[in-house]
Amino acid sequence: MSSRSDRGETLIEVLVTVVIMSIAIVAIAGALLTGVRIADVHRKTATATTVLRAYAEALQARVVGTAGTYQDCAGPGHYQIDFTAPDGFDAVPTGVAYWSPTDSRFTATCTTDTGVQRVTLQVTSDDPRISETLDVVIRRP
Repeated sequence: MSSRSDRGETLIEVLVTVVIMSIAIVAIAGALLTGVRIADVHRKTATATTVLRAYAEALQARVVGTAGTYQDCAGPGHYQIDFTAPDGFDAVPTGVAYWSPTDSRFTATCTTDTGVQRVTLQVTSDDPRISETLDVVIRRP
């Protein structure tokens, strides 16, 4: 004659509990890993934005500074400057557009340089997840 208080858990009940706990642990671990990955993306995006601004300021200082390196109908290679991006990032000019007063817009081809150029700068991370661009308008000093 067994009393009700002596009754133990069945194997099925234990297995169901273990499965439920395993699912919960996997979900928590996945959420933590996603959080770490997103934090890395945000950190790299903030760094890329900072590097991009610093690159634009260095370019402006070069063009407007004592060197006065504005060049009519310059290509992207003309705007390669001595700028060292931090490890894991690369900063390059990717394009130049030229102001056309007759069309009131920037065009990709230079027929006559009116003294205004739009330089597109790009900073990318070593992994392909982060890429930031900035357009800088350069005027002849």
